[in-house]
Amino acid sequence: MASMYNSDGWYMGEAINMASLNTCAADLGKWQNFIDDYTSNDYYKGTPYIDWVFASSPKGDRWQMNEWSVSEMLKVGGTYEEGGLNCMGFVWHAIAKGLSVESGLDISQTGQYVPFSSYFNGLGLSRKCWATPGGSGGWTVFVDYYNLHYYEFPTKEEMLSSGVLQKGDIIWCVDGSVGLGMAGLRTIADNHHIGIYTGNGTSDSWWQSGPVKADGDLVNVGTDVCPIYGAAAKNTYVVLPWAKKA
Repeated sequence: MASMYNSDGWYMGEAINMASLNTCAADLGKWQNFIDDYTSNDYYKGTPYIDWVFASSPKGDRWQMNEWSVSEMLKVGGTYEEGGLNCMGFVWHAIAKGLSVESGLDISQTGQYVPFSSYFNGLGLSRKCWATPGGSGGWTVFVDYYNLHYYEFPTKEEMLSSGVLQKGDIIWCVDGSVGLGMAGLRTIADNHHIGIYTGNGTSDSWWQSGPVKADGDLVNVGTDVCPIYGAAAKNTYVVLPWAKKA
């Protein structure tokens, strides 16, 4: 079994529950049920992957097409009919939607319990993401603030054979050109990539918006379940477990 970092900390679902002040349980089983339901319908599937880091509007909720962001999204392949997603925007929206389905709260509320980007809340859009009381945000800040459990792997093969994965875990493919694991993720790079694990613990499957054919292939892209490919040609991996392994 791989070594867990921040072993005295919290799981992803627990941290979201704390961020929500106990209004969203972020239950593993309900999160997995949401993944099953929404990977099977057209709410996210087929939404264009676009090169705007803040794109977070799936086909089923094209909210940014009604705000100033529409001009940025249309420039890079977003459409009024299908919206547009980038990888972080997809994961932020999917978790927020899952919490909304679970809790009955509006997604504009649940999105505030989910990390995205340190710059997102300053864009003047109608929805906000998680931030510290001082206004800092982003995934690595969330990891530090809640002392999140995480694992690091140098290869995909080692990650899939580790025994730690379960459906619903968050996986970062870290651009191998800037560093390894969490240290690499803390280095700003265009080709870090994030998705949601959908496999059985050893199978190569995740839900994401980005490459669907190969590592580093930013031509064949989309929003769907596919093998785990990074946006960089060479990647290392960080796993943020949603809950204790069942």
